[in-house]
Amino acid sequence: MGNKLFNKLRMKRNQGLTLTETMLAVAVGMIVLVAAMKVYPTIEKNQQEQDALTGLNELNANIIKAFSTQGNFNGLNNQTAIQMGLVPDVFQVNPSTGEILGPWSGNSNGTGGGNVDLMIGMYSNPAYFAIRYYNLPLSECLYLVSNFFPANLVGIWNGSQMISINSQSKQNALSIAQQACGTQDPVPSIDWNLAL
Repeated sequence: MGNKLFNKLRMKRNQGLTLTETMLAVAVGMIVLVAAMKVYPTIEKNQQEQDALTGLNELNANIIKAFSTQGNFNGLNNQTAIQMGLVPDVFQVNPSTGEILGPWSGNSNGTGGGNVDLMIGMYSNPAYFAIRYYNLPLSECLYLVSNFFPANLVGIWNGSQMISINSQSKQNALSIAQQACGTQDPVPSIDWNLAL
């Protein structure tokens, strides 16, 4: 009795799949593929946002650490930050041009999106430095401005106005982000002005 059942199963295995079983497997595979294609852009966008936020936090910490003994940020620019190894790995750098590329690629002359410039901060005062993103997509600007609130943040410049930051500002981060980023997409530039 056991041998007959075993032989029957073995013959079934040797016959392969029926047309119905094959079509069912293909249909399930297509459903999985379509679902993955719909989810992938969201996952990629979330990863870019997280990379940019991580990069901003690391860049800020690296600059503070490197310049704290000097007491000001004289000499800070992209080239110096690249040469000193201050730029985190989440950013791509071009040492010959001094370009720092964020997760959203482009050119710092305003034709692309997501490039980063480092400079002496507010009113050319070397006691401050600024991290500027160019041509950020509006949704990413809102995300970054509402989430990048280090303790040394003193203001956000959106190209036309300075938004002062104080210890209570983090509680109103989304409204500050909406004010700073505006409605233009992409946002031409956004500066985080930071102190020691």
